[in-house]
Amino acid sequence: MLFPALASLSLVASAGSGQLPDSPQLPTGSSQQPTNRVPFGQQGQDSSNQDPSLRHAMQEAAGRRNTDRQTRMVADTNRLVKLAEELKDDMEKGGTSGTLGQTKKAEEIEKLARSVKDRMKAD
Repeated sequence: MLFPALASLSLVASAGSGQLPDSPQLPTGSSQQPTNRVPFGQQGQDSSNQDPSLRHAMQEAAGRRNTDRQTRMVADTNRLVKLAEELKDDMEKGGTSGTLGQTKKAEEIEKLARSVKDRMKAD
């Protein structure tokens, strides 16, 4: 659809100069190399025709991502336990009314717990 509009624009532009425009060249299919494209929605369905080194690299990357995710979850969970214990100790010392520090700690616990929960759901 764009090609006819461009051709008509070049005709209009050259009409004022008295010269005929060069005829546009359409790409020919013979000079292009065929590409090995996977149809949309079928990526990763048939891994038997993939390069073994590529498949291995993809598996290693997935393993590293899982290890990193697990490490972050363990660190966040340990931090969550530590904060909960600190809040418990603060509450036992301070009585029933919460201080600003206790409120901040409770909010941080809530935020951290939500992020751990969301990360667990992602699997």
